Amino acid sequence: MFIPCIQELQVKNFRCFTQATFIFDSPIVLIEGPNGSGKTSLLEAIHYLCYVRSFRTHIPSDLIRFETDTFFIGATICSDTISVGSTGSRRQIKINQKSITSYEELRTHCRVVTITQEDIEIVKASPEKRRSFLDHALVLHNPALTQTLKQFRHILETRNAFLVRASTNEQEFDIWTESLWTVSREVQNARKLFLTDLLKNSEQLVNYFSSIHEVSFEYILKQGTILETYQEFYARSKSLFERERFYKRSLFGAHLDDLEIIFNGKLARTYCSRGQQKLLTLFLKLAQVASLKRVEGPLILLVDDFLSDFDSETLKRILKSSLSLNVQIIFTSPLSSGPELIALNDLNIPFSKISI
Repeated sequence: MFIPCIQELQVKNFRCFTQATFIFDSPIVLIEGPNGSGKTSLLEAIHYLCYVRSFRTHIPSDLIRFETDTFFIGATICSDTISVGSTGSRRQIKINQKSITSYEELRTHCRVVTITQEDIEIVKASPEKRRSFLDHALVLHNPALTQTLKQFRHILETRNAFLVRASTNEQEFDIWTESLWTVSREVQNARKLFLTDLLKNSEQLVNYFSSIHEVSFEYILKQGTILETYQEFYARSKSLFERERFYKRSLFGAHLDDLEIIFNGKLARTYCSRGQQKLLTLFLKLAQVASLKRVEGPLILLVDDFLSDFDSETLKRILKSSLSLNVQIIFTSPLSSGPELIALNDLNIPFSKISI
């Protein structure tokens, strides 16, 4: 029998909550309530507990209840107790009452994949959104890549600083150019390898969902090919380096690449309807969950008011696909008799309900 990952959540002075305790006693939990009641904030608290960051804001003070200066989130996840307390810019994180110094320690105790309305931007918006999705998924799948990505950002910032200067040391600049190329290849190869796994999982989910849909991915390098050597790149890049000096920024590297998502033979961001783009977003996120399941540690899928736009038959297929992953699923609905509740009842799927 599948045991829920998160069993209890406590929040104090977080968003709209003064103090509240919520019990999650089922692998599938539906959180219902009118708009503004705190459904999203409840998912946000779980997300924050796992990553010490919100999916809604980059400003910690936004999370604190009005006219207070501190908040607390605590939870029982599997056999561990995890808590985060925040006062101003100071945060204290504890696992089983022991303070931790690195946020990376949280990842083996608590992992979530969150789906919100804004995530459709992964499919339809700028390449930056798709790169961000890939890199976040990569770090969850392989935490060691955190350092690689930090190194890449440092090298990119340093090389860009050289390009801003009126005059540069050419020998030192060449060193940073090769460093950017080298670490970009590490990031690009990691992304492509992960995409191969993601595509395999996506195809399985799509086939489970419907036989009439087809999904494929292609990783697009802004400059060159993945098989090109640095010497080949450098030899052909004189005009590129001249443009870089004019624009004062690096015009090659992993920060410029893109992920093309093809749905039924068409480029998703250009040709797909909003409904199809939402469906693709779900496939991507569920494929990420399938990949993460092979990495040790508890895993929770949070779905924030993302399913209500789908018709009943599509919604049932989505729920069946999600359930095939065998992870705890917590999702919100603005209506007490919303389509999610109807679909769960029609499929005769056991679940628990939290009303806010």
